[in-house]
Amino acid sequence: MKTRYSIFVIMFWFPIILLGQQIETSNSPGLQVIKIKTIQGTVTVNLPERIHAGDVISGSVIAEANVQIDSKLSKKKQRENAQVLEQFNAQTINIFGQIITPKDQFFSINIPLDVNPEIANCFVKNHDNQALACSFLNITKDPRVIPMNQTLSLPTYFRSGYYEKVNGLFDGNAQNTSVFINESPLYIVAESPECMIISIPENIHGTSELQIFEKNWGFDESIQIIDLMMEVGKTDLKKGESTNMQVSILGVDNLSLPLQVHLENLSPLQIEMTGGNIQTLEITNEMTSNGMFQNSYTITALQPGGYSILGEVASTPNVNFEYGNEYDTIPSVILPESNVDLDIPESDTTNSELCPLRKYTDWKKIGTTKALDESQRQYEKTTQRRCDICEKSVTYKYYRIPEYNYDIEERTYLKCTLQKGHTGGCHGTEHKETRKVKKGEIIRYKRIMEGSCGHKIDMGWKSK
Repeated sequence: MKTRYSIFVIMFWFPIILLGQQIETSNSPGLQVIKIKTIQGTVTVNLPERIHAGDVISGSVIAEANVQIDSKLSKKKQRENAQVLEQFNAQTINIFGQIITPKDQFFSINIPLDVNPEIANCFVKNHDNQALACSFLNITKDPRVIPMNQTLSLPTYFRSGYYEKVNGLFDGNAQNTSVFINESPLYIVAESPECMIISIPENIHGTSELQIFEKNWGFDESIQIIDLMMEVGKTDLKKGESTNMQVSILGVDNLSLPLQVHLENLSPLQIEMTGGNIQTLEITNEMTSNGMFQNSYTITALQPGGYSILGEVASTPNVNFEYGNEYDTIPSVILPESNVDLDIPESDTTNSELCPLRKYTDWKKIGTTKALDESQRQYEKTTQRRCDICEKSVTYKYYRIPEYNYDIEERTYLKCTLQKGHTGGCHGTEHKETRKVKKGEIIRYKRIMEGSCGHKIDMGWKSK
């Protein structure tokens, strides 16, 4: 994560210290974070912010051992480092019976239905299996209510080097989820049934393709990524000396909403910055050129030495996208509207032939619907990826199918029940039939991927 340009808002802090071990729990957007500090190093466990009884959740582990890896160290120091690293990796974190170690990168947990949030649910043991510390996770004891709508909610702008939250109907098991930006896989920090947190790579900006593949659905959409760059001429100043700071914001072409960037002088006793110690820039299209915004600041030292300046791209409102399988079936065949002449000579029905009598009413509109027209399916591209169902590398072809508005119409007809030839008048029964009649222009496109293995992935909707 690009800590140089971002800051977590601490929602609560609950440290417990036992035998030299400290646990800190805190909240950041979309996450609750457990940080375990020991003499051997620090282990950070990322979990979803909102957890309910009965949830399946996934999280991630970041391990930072207090050892120096250097072949030039003495053999004694190398042996000491190896021992520290061994003890560091041997400690365990028990969350609802799921054992997590510093060597684990990802994990999944089934939260019990009878969970009691008032009882400690996170326990830490050292390399000798001694209990060192415990803590409480923020958990709602009521089971989660799963919404029926299928909507993905994405930030208007993604931020390079940040953790970003994607809201949607996930299953909580990150092993079933794959995320790509421009076909490069992303790190999934945490997942719950309502969202996932992903890590956006550093040094990326502009329009990019985001792909999400969950167990039973997929999503593909263009997103806009913002990257903040800060450069200074000198990082160590003499008293009274000045230097220049250049702030560049990349990927800001065609902004749909103004973008806010916060700057803060974290060393107000050490330096002063033109414009003030705390500043908020609001970037609009008129202020950008070739997808970039740039501004310069003068830094003047009040005291000799180094200094710190924080730059942060503010989060933006979410945009909703529909996805999944909630669409009507392919329109039925439109039946002919011509009526059958009722003046049928008896000679036509006296030779054991089927009676052709059908008496139709006019078509009447009874409703409306939306449906896909499979006959207008369009090929887009071909890609190679692993199929999550058959677990093979297969070739996938992308298609898009247009969706239209349709009127639902109904008519009634009388059909002869005598079937075979007869003399005299016909006897009939009443039947109803419906059809869909296409109206207007294309509304949007349904995107699908079809694999050479025969499996399909629903990739959601695309505007026309």
